[in-house]
Amino acid sequence: MSDEVENMLGTVTPNGAPSGLRARVLAATGDELAVTPQRPRTRRRFPIGLATAAALLLGMGADRLADRLNEERLGRAFGPRPISPAVMELAQDVAEVAGPEAGRWAFERLSAPPLPPSEAELIRQAVEVDRLIRELTQESVENDRETATQKSPQVGRDRDRSRADRVLLVERLVHADDWSSA
Repeated sequence: MSDEVENMLGTVTPNGAPSGLRARVLAATGDELAVTPQRPRTRRRFPIGLATAAALLLGMGADRLADRLNEERLGRAFGPRPISPAVMELAQDVAEVAGPEAGRWAFERLSAPPLPPSEAELIRQAVEVDRLIRELTQESVENDRETATQKSPQVGRDRDRSRADRVLLVERLVHADDWSSA
């Protein structure tokens, strides 16, 4: 039965659209576009980059505030942070050797929470990390001399890698001791 339907449909020829349909559709579209007022393009008063920077700074400030408030809340709930027995011993040793005033000073200094790093210290650490990454991803002259004498087919494989791939390779090599041995 499906063959009969296919044969019947094969003899039917498609009819095209009426001759004036295209002109009517284009005319109706043009009329609608002429009636709809176009909004003028306005320039943003507040650039997106500035809004992003402001949101980032606001988020960082809110994070520090939340951290400080959380520490205060935990301090009220559980009391002060416990003092390490090693700090107590060291303060007692200092008090025996240098006197009770020096022992109190050592105890206060050793039991105080560590100060957060300054902005200059954070910048110095970031520069140092960047320098180490650049140093680890650059080809060394000594390594080139050593591999030039080898007859391994893999001699030039690392030169073909992009910088990001080389950084990942270095990270894998640095953290290789964390992998479980199989």
